Amino acid sequence: MAKRDQVVVDVNTILALAAAAEQEIQQLQAILAQLDDIRRSLEAAKETVKAVSESQEPFLVPADGGRGNVFFYATAAEKDKFLVHLGTGVYAKLSREKTLEYIDKSLEAIDKDIEATTKRLEEAMARYQQIQALLAQVQAQARRQ
Repeated sequence: MAKRDQVVVDVNTILALAAAAEQEIQQLQAILAQLDDIRRSLEAAKETVKAVSESQEPFLVPADGGRGNVFFYATAAEKDKFLVHLGTGVYAKLSREKTLEYIDKSLEAIDKDIEATTKRLEEAMARYQQIQALLAQVQAQARRQ
């Protein structure tokens, strides 16, 4: 008769692992939401750069930080130059073409981050399911005893 190897694990340890996995899932979901917001913002910026460059008419500019309650009409003094935030308070005046290139590179980077974070989330969810299955086994075993 073969002897089964047994591993003794404290139920509280399993519960702590489950709680940690849940927390990790929530954090990764929050990161994905932030990345999605950044992506939408970059897409909107890209469309705005194109629209401003091509428009002969005044356009509406939000005057309330983008909330959409108050606008004013404006025309661009330079339709081929844009002020682009490069990070840590550094801005550069770029041509329309360079601005669009910068946005496209930023979108590529965000897409890679979204892909990597999604993979991490899937792995965390798989671990959580394994922990839940282990807890179900422990409960079933406790009922049998």
